[in-house]
Amino acid sequence: MHQFIIKDYVPLSNSLETPFFTVQTKEADIVAGYKKIAKLERHFSDEQILILNGNDVNKIKDRILTIAFLDINKFSELSEILKGNENLLVEFLQEYYRTSTEIIFKFNGLLDKFSGDCTMAIFGVLSKDKTGTEGAICSVAAVVELMKFFKELVMKWTKIWKKYVPHNTNISLRCGINTGKVTFGNIGTEKTDQLTAIGTNVNIASRLESRAKPGKILISATTKERVESQYRLRPVGTLYNLKNIVGEFESFEVEWEK
Repeated sequence: MHQFIIKDYVPLSNSLETPFFTVQTKEADIVAGYKKIAKLERHFSDEQILILNGNDVNKIKDRILTIAFLDINKFSELSEILKGNENLLVEFLQEYYRTSTEIIFKFNGLLDKFSGDCTMAIFGVLSKDKTGTEGAICSVAAVVELMKFFKELVMKWTKIWKKYVPHNTNISLRCGINTGKVTFGNIGTEKTDQLTAIGTNVNIASRLESRAKPGKILISATTKERVESQYRLRPVGTLYNLKNIVGEFESFEVEWEK
């Protein structure tokens, strides 16, 4: 829990300090401040919240950010195999979610959401780099580490699943990454928080994920231009008409496996 100092406020016995509170903060404002922090904790690490220093990330505006979508390939098949042993599936997902969150935060990413076996993360929100290069590099770094972690996680859990089901399990992660201008902010309501990014560039990242092969990271040309000095990339050709997004899209795979 964060430590706060609220100066010169008599009703509180402990003085606590935070960038979200000011001198003579009223009690209702204190409650609102805690609610704001609770919302941020769903998307940011404690260290990231301190970096924000009270800046209002909820404000809706256009920014150049990098969006990453990750999906567990053959997850539905795994769910069928483990039918009757759902607790094993839940525990596997919990470990995956927990470590995924840590890795995304490690590279200054924002955790947008987990939706079933799909993960959406946004990179560059905390960066002062208006070109989007830092966010793009961090996104690929995070996903590469996630890929390596997931490979080890599956090896661990395959041994556990074998004690309960005779089937072979062959799941893997696949990822799509795109960099570009998006509309970012809290598009929810006063009661429902929805800190996210929307726009065509978000949809392109999602479409790339669906086109990625199992165990592969597929990135767009805009991401490639920002990360090619840091990673080995392999051209995989031009994609046409990405499900309701008309056009031709160059795509590249990140060669992360040694």
